[in-house]
Amino acid sequence: MTVVGIDVGGTTTRAAAYNGRTSRATRAATAPGGEALAAQLTQMVSALELDSAPTAIGIGIPGQVDLDTGVVRHAVNLGIDEYPIGAEVARRLSVPVVVENDVRVGAIGAFRYLTRTMTELRDLIYVGIGTGISAGIVIDGMIHRGRHGLAGEIGHLVVATDGPECRCGLSGCLEAIVAGPALSARWPGGAAALFEASAAGDLDARPLARQAGAYLASSMHWLAAAYDPDLIVLGGGVGSSGPWLVDHIRESIAEMAGASPFAAALVDPDRIIAIPSDVEVGTLGAAVMARWVLESSGHPEHTLPIGRSEPTREEGKR
Repeated sequence: MTVVGIDVGGTTTRAAAYNGRTSRATRAATAPGGEALAAQLTQMVSALELDSAPTAIGIGIPGQVDLDTGVVRHAVNLGIDEYPIGAEVARRLSVPVVVENDVRVGAIGAFRYLTRTMTELRDLIYVGIGTGISAGIVIDGMIHRGRHGLAGEIGHLVVATDGPECRCGLSGCLEAIVAGPALSARWPGGAAALFEASAAGDLDARPLARQAGAYLASSMHWLAAAYDPDLIVLGGGVGSSGPWLVDHIRESIAEMAGASPFAAALVDPDRIIAIPSDVEVGTLGAAVMARWVLESSGHPEHTLPIGRSEPTREEGKR
């Protein structure tokens, strides 16, 4: 049984086939707009050159997703107000398709990847930091969506009332300050170059990197206070860019802990880790979701069990 996992990002889209033995993968710059994106995803599945049609396709995509219909709304980084991406891809390929928010899918993939070695892991928050910022929440091995499928949308919390305008229409959102495009606009070479320069002692990079780390540390503090997870896991193009970002976040968390015994008990800096950059948790999570929907007679539920025995493509590595 071969399933395809697709991870649609604000900048790059990845697709990979999973059948437990062989692997095929492809990537492309994300096409803007619903129709162009549906055509692109169809082409990417064809580019995998599978021996037979996949049994099902899972898609992770930014925005608010209706799990029952596959409609995505408010995908501001993709130029989509509302579009039935699931139904369109299913129509073009004649294959069952399930769609979920991309960071929630990343949380599924991260949980699947980490439980290979961390068998006691039950609660996890995956923070995807790339073109946008959002959090996927796993509680007792189940993905949590919230009433409207918006649980974890921390990127659009206002953290600086005098901050820059965000694409959502507000100003001072976390995403508008520390997501990939925001950091790239403020530092040549982008986020990875910024944090690496800071770690090397660059006096211009250090204040900006510390500020970004502090804003993200505050968001980790909120998430820990709300959910008390076993782990907070960073991923995405910025979150997985190297150890420097984690170091800055841990530094800010340690400062909070030094000022407050409660803060120290709430967030252990060692509970904040990053997914390695060569682990494709987005496509892995989408494949896990596709496989689960098949095993559940094609009826997705609003809270998805993740499981620990889904098909892997070398555990999600490229």
